[in-house]
Amino acid sequence: MDFDQFTAKIIDALKLRLLQDGDEAVIRTDKVLKNNGVELTAINICCDHSDVCPTVYLEPFYREYEQGMDISDLAGEILKLHAERNTQRLLSIEKVLDESDVMDNIILRLVNRSKNSKLLQEIPYIEFKDLAITFRRLICMDADGMATSVVSMDDMRRWNVNIDVMFRKALENTERIFPASCKNVFEALNDRYSFDMPDVSAESDDDLYVLTNEYGINGAASILYSGALKKCADIVDDDIYILPSSIHEVLFIKVHSGHSIDYLKELVSEANRSVVTPMDYLSDSVYIYYKESGELMEVSDT
Repeated sequence: MDFDQFTAKIIDALKLRLLQDGDEAVIRTDKVLKNNGVELTAINICCDHSDVCPTVYLEPFYREYEQGMDISDLAGEILKLHAERNTQRLLSIEKVLDESDVMDNIILRLVNRSKNSKLLQEIPYIEFKDLAITFRRLICMDADGMATSVVSMDDMRRWNVNIDVMFRKALENTERIFPASCKNVFEALNDRYSFDMPDVSAESDDDLYVLTNEYGINGAASILYSGALKKCADIVDDDIYILPSSIHEVLFIKVHSGHSIDYLKELVSEANRSVVTPMDYLSDSVYIYYKESGELMEVSDT
């Protein structure tokens, strides 16, 4: 069964489940363009008692179907997830439409420029090396996560703001809401997975460090923060190579670590091919930050 047939079967199964439970709802599907040109299929189950429909993406459920899970069971999982999201975050239309403090909640996101060429035709952005600085509106943020929306050209016109002013405000907001976090890679891994960490009290020349934000979400944008890269260079007391790990973080290592540029580029490329998801991909490039001049450059091919 291909994906389109699966989608039709899931919709039928959802309708049957809702009918059995005595619930009335409108089920809609739509294609949503995500980061790096990845297109996902969103399903919305809109009930009479709610003014906002949580979005559930079908692709993960299709993978479970391919691994042998029954359509009826998958429909139950989708309804369960839908109910949980309705309970976790009651995001009202009023909250979405309230733009009274909008300029205090515009934030930055750093993405690959080439892979987002279609999206970038429709939204404001600033070129940054081979990347693009894009803007999002933070609608709400709590223990269950956060809700954001992409800032469009129409948004800018409605708010009567130009891109330079919006960038300055968004950078200020992002630094405030998502403070930078810089750690040795072993410390960062220990924070995430709680494994037995090697002794990193004595730093070595080939130590890798992670630069992100305190939430680990869209943390690659922290390289834009005022003084962030200088602090990173001060940690290793050297110029630094910056390796884009994903849209959520970058790695850095001192220039005089003994590793060649070719090795570092291959390291980034291999990680992007084997570990990083298509939506989280940032770049295959390696960048260099010069401690004395404060200049950031893309490393040319050798």
